[in-house]
This record gives sequence, C-alpha cells and structure tokens, in this order.
Amino acid sequence: MPALKISGRGIIVKYFKNSILAMVLVVQSTCASDHEASPASAQATPIHSAESATGMTGESSTSDWDIGYFFGYSLGNSLRANGVSDIDETTMMQGLKDALAGRASELDADQVRAVTEYIRALRAHAVSEANALRAEKLELEAEKSRLYLQANASQPGVKTTASGLQYIIENPGEGARPAADSVVEVTYRGSLTNGTEFDATEPGMTATFSLQYVIGGWSEGVPLIARGGKVRLFVPPKMGYGERGTPNIPPNAVLVFDVSLVDFQSSSQ
Repeated sequence: MPALKISGRGIIVKYFKNSILAMVLVVQSTCASDHEASPASAQATPIHSAESATGMTGESSTSDWDIGYFFGYSLGNSLRANGVSDIDETTMMQGLKDALAGRASELDADQVRAVTEYIRALRAHAVSEANALRAEKLELEAEKSRLYLQANASQPGVKTTASGLQYIIENPGEGARPAADSVVEVTYRGSLTNGTEFDATEPGMTATFSLQYVIGGWSEGVPLIARGGKVRLFVPPKMGYGERGTPNIPPNAVLVFDVSLVDFQSSSQ
C-alpha cells in the first residue's frame, strides 16, 4: 500500500482536531520512543511563569519553541509510523491553527470516517508487513540453528537424544542421577553458539532449580549426570526459548550450557 499523500484542505490534521485524545496518544507514543527532539538553534524566551500553566510559582525552563517543536515532532512521528507521509504542510498547519483557535472543523462526518478508515488500513498494512518481516527473520534464524545442530552432531563426543538435544558428558559424576522432577543445585554458564554469554552463576556461588520448571533442554539434560558431574548441552530452539527469545537471546537460537551438578534432591524429599 503506498504512503498516503494529501493536499487541498488538510484532511488529516483537521481529522485530529476532532479528538483531543488523538493528540494525547501521539504525545504518549513519542515519550516512549527513542527519538527525542533537540532544537538545533535558537534561544526562545521562557514561557509564562510555571504558575500560569501548573498553578505553581517559579519560572519554567521550557520555552514556547520547545513545546511547539515537541508537539510537531510527535505528530510527525505518529503519522510516519502509520504510513502517512508527504502531507501538504500548508493545509496541515491550517487544520492545526483551526483546532488551536477553537474554530469548527471543515470536515463533515463522512470525511472524518473516510480518513479514520484509511488510517486504520494503513496501520493494518504496516502491521502485516512487520509480521511478514518477523516471520522471515524467524525462518532464517531457525535454518541457521538447524544447520548448526546438523554440523555439531558429527563433532567428537557429541551425542543426540531422540528429542534433538545434543550433549557432551565431560564428567559423568558418581552415584545416583536426578530425575526430571528433582531440585538441583548447579553451577552453569549459558552462551550463544558464537560464544556470547547470556547467563551464568556468580563465581563461587551455586543456583538451585526444580527441573520441572526449567526449559526442556535442562529437564532432559541435567539428569544425564550424577553429583560432581559436568555436561555441555546444545539446546535446540524448541527446547529453549523458541521463537519468543529473551532480551539477551535471539528468537530460534541454539543455546549452549555448561552445567556442573553439585547436589540434588528428589521432589519427595
């Protein structure tokens, strides 16, 4: 869908005039954005005392220029995010001036409805494109992980379970092994296949987990060793964080864990 281009009677801006809420949402959206406006030049005089705007005494360091630019930049960001660009600035400013002056809108109900529907269509198209790009990226990452695991399976010492979990037992440990519902005390390091660490126990510290409430790669992998044992796990995405990932883990990533089992208790103890 092409970007919306409007000229003539400032249809978009005069649509916004019909709803103060729309401007509030624009401002909220910009406040949450990483894009902050910073004036390149000009020293505007301070706005009227803070008392006139907030009821408090004292001068505000915020200028008329700052406020005006903030709202203008916010509106522009919102329109661009919704696929609206190349608007006739003259008619847009006329619509804004009409709204600020409290003059009646030059748009009738049918025009407002038409603009509303078009903007919704633009937003739906933008969401659809974003979803398509995300799906493409997910598929690419899934294929990278598949190829990594395929190659890793033939590396010395690597074994693969029926579920697809790959592992190397570096030390089997001694005695009984934990069950899938045991509570384990471990030290560990988690990394991506490129070596980037995303989680680890602090030096000299251990962590305690119930194997019922961890990712599938751990539920299956930790019981492969006994107390004092150590295992390296290569966890496929479906047994890790899958498509959702985490802030430190990309979607569909293979996870590599080095886990040492210090102790464990069965769930009945």
